Amino acid sequence: MRCRPLLIVSSVAVLAACSSPVNRPASNFETPAPVASDSAAAPKAAADKAAADTKASADAQAAKNVAAKAVADKAAADAKAARTAASVTLGVVWANNSRGYGTARPGEISAGGDSSGNVSDITWSSWGGAQATGHGTGIYWPSEISPSNPRRPEPVTIVAYDLGTCAGHAAYKAVTWYFPQEGQHLDLSKAAYGGDSGDICTPG
Repeated sequence: MRCRPLLIVSSVAVLAACSSPVNRPASNFETPAPVASDSAAAPKAAADKAAADTKASADAQAAKNVAAKAVADKAAADAKAARTAASVTLGVVWANNSRGYGTARPGEISAGGDSSGNVSDITWSSWGGAQATGHGTGIYWPSEISPSNPRRPEPVTIVAYDLGTCAGHAAYKAVTWYFPQEGQHLDLSKAAYGGDSGDICTPG
């Protein structure tokens, strides 16, 4: 390393600076980016939360609206079905002294003749569709009647079917019933009344 010679200026000695530069080690780390202060980040966080809350509230309200519409639509459909069912009758009044025919959901039916044509205490589990099914009490007539095997009231399943038009309105044109506990089964080819004869659909 070379240094300049000593200079004398106004009786003051000044040493020459050495010509060799001072080397500093290179840094292994980059200068970090400035960090936003808490005071600058807080307003943005508050705005983001407010926007998220608004969207969540709107989504919840939309879901409530959809649910409410579904309930209203079902109520309207049920009301329409009820009105339709109420307009469907069991045939028409087709015989003298008959009961229940020509009405919707009759609680009893009678052809006006002997007890074999009577069903009482009917509770319908369905009405207005292609078939209507109910349960009540009918008079069971054994194939061989005897003192030990008389005619007697027993639980019966009743089915109204062949939905069509009678006297200008919707009606079941046939009805039958059977006694399951006596080994009987539903056979729509054998109507108790109606069917091919069409008698319960022809006003008497």
